[in-house]
Amino acid sequence: MESEDLVRDRSPRPLVDAPAFLWQWRWRLLLGMVLIIPFFVPIPRALQNHPVWAGFGDRLHVILLGGVALFLYWFGPLRGRLLRALIGAAIVGGSIEILQLFVGRHALWHDFFQDLIGIGIVLGFVTWRGAGSRAGLVLMCALAMLVPWQMRQIPHVVGAMKLAGERFPLLADFETKSERWIWGEDYDAQLSFARVEAPHGVVMRIRARPEGVFPAAVQRRFPADWSGYRELAVDVRVHAAPGDTVRGNISITDYEGYGSGYRIRQGFLASREWRTIVVPLRSPTTPPGHEVDLTDVFTWRLNIPWPTGETILEVDNARLRSPRLKP
Repeated sequence: MESEDLVRDRSPRPLVDAPAFLWQWRWRLLLGMVLIIPFFVPIPRALQNHPVWAGFGDRLHVILLGGVALFLYWFGPLRGRLLRALIGAAIVGGSIEILQLFVGRHALWHDFFQDLIGIGIVLGFVTWRGAGSRAGLVLMCALAMLVPWQMRQIPHVVGAMKLAGERFPLLADFETKSERWIWGEDYDAQLSFARVEAPHGVVMRIRARPEGVFPAAVQRRFPADWSGYRELAVDVRVHAAPGDTVRGNISITDYEGYGSGYRIRQGFLASREWRTIVVPLRSPTTPPGHEVDLTDVFTWRLNIPWPTGETILEVDNARLRSPRLKP
């Protein structure tokens, strides 16, 4: 205890003290393990793609990185130095995302954003409880309210997954609003939905700005077993662009290849008229060296690489075709 008292004396006193039991090294060790180990435990595939479990799992980042921030603020060389402890926690969160690539997990900006929410809550809590700052209370409450706000979409995603299972091998026709909840925007793409002339009805529009790199629409949480089909077919046309044609890509990844970048990839040229883009499901992967597991497809995306001006592609009727002949 003498060495611990010496550390306390030499460090600035925290505005909010740690619970007394944490000054016992055994409890600190246990707390450190609880805060760090969950980031490096492989997540079963079923849980990773389940909207309820995945939704709650993503929010754990808020709690765990908030705990890391408090741990650094209460103990060690950053004790009592709030700003440094918060920056240290942010560095820990970023490092964890990188290290997860080596244990079969995925490095995601979304997860790092959850880390920052947890760190921000700690900032608000310490300045409110320790310094009596009302601004700290407002910050803490505002960030804490983001957690249930982010989870508001879970019932909609569950409904969209159920619909996707009922309509498979049709992946999307956008006639039902609920199905849109399993689509996402990537790299500054903007998605919208509009009704056009028959027979297409409602279509999805992917809007890309010239400053975008690979703006994309991404679909997840559909039935994962595509092994009974030979190709993915998607109807595409140009709605707005600097020219009459636009180059795009369609890529398909399985769960294992999602984080490593291995994918089936097919380039295409869209025009002002509707055309069907066909992606053979046995195409070579990019980069070479990984065969996509068609029993465990995780995502497929349509992107517009390096748009030269504001571009809008319309997409409709994504479906799997050509059932394989049974022996």
